[in-house]
Amino acid sequence: DFEEKLKIQFESKYKDTNLLSSFSLESRSACEGGSPNSMIEDDIEDENMAQEEIMAAKAFVPITLLQNTKCPTPSLILLSRDVPAFSKEQMMHRIFSEFPGRFVRINVKENFGLDPHAFQKVLDMGQSIIADIDVGLGASTRSMFLQGISVVKLSLAPTPRCVCIVGDPLNRREHSEKTNIGTAKIDLDLMRDGSMKQKLETLMYLSTLLKGKIIADRMKVIGECESPPSRAYLLLMEAVVVLLSPQSLFRDPQKNIRSISWQGTRRLLLQAERLQ
Repeated sequence: DFEEKLKIQFESKYKDTNLLSSFSLESRSACEGGSPNSMIEDDIEDENMAQEEIMAAKAFVPITLLQNTKCPTPSLILLSRDVPAFSKEQMMHRIFSEFPGRFVRINVKENFGLDPHAFQKVLDMGQSIIADIDVGLGASTRSMFLQGISVVKLSLAPTPRCVCIVGDPLNRREHSEKTNIGTAKIDLDLMRDGSMKQKLETLMYLSTLLKGKIIADRMKVIGECESPPSRAYLLLMEAVVVLLSPQSLFRDPQKNIRSISWQGTRRLLLQAERLQ
């Protein structure tokens, strides 16, 4: 109060702000029995403390947020059985490593792998779901699965976010001990279209072989022969020519024109890259 009164008295007389400030510090130090330097240090310390409080308020994270490990909206990951075994194993390892205790995996054979009662029990525990399912390859199987998942999703509370992982139709398998290619045998046995999937993977494997350089070199060697290796081979190559020429019309193969058709087949084999 004493300092404020002195400021008012000298405000009209002293127009210089620096002079008023220095007088204010001297008056304050005289009233409180301290030196001007100590007062400046106190002001600086108060300002620093105020800045620290502001930064602490900005960086503050509620403890409830740190303790809340449950996802507000549960997830339902639908893992198709036609996903290659190696890729599926890698995905499961990464999910369970990065989200420990968050997901429960459910694998049932009935109803395309959709079990609403088991799903709801997991959701009641506040966890998310990974379900091995059969989406099907044929139109009828795929249609029944889509109808089933629509009903199951509507019956769950809370309604989970759904993610469906499906294998590529161009996936292949190799007749070797490689474990990173092809669908697992146990999944093929549980799929309604398992036999179809197995044949598709074998077909893609053979198609990959036909595109290789080794097969191309062998085809060129056969193309240099004056006569076909066998009658069956010639008949097969005639069928290939028919398939490669859908816009043309062909008569049934006859014995007297086989020598003529072999000449055309030889030219086709010598251009193996185009045939591939």
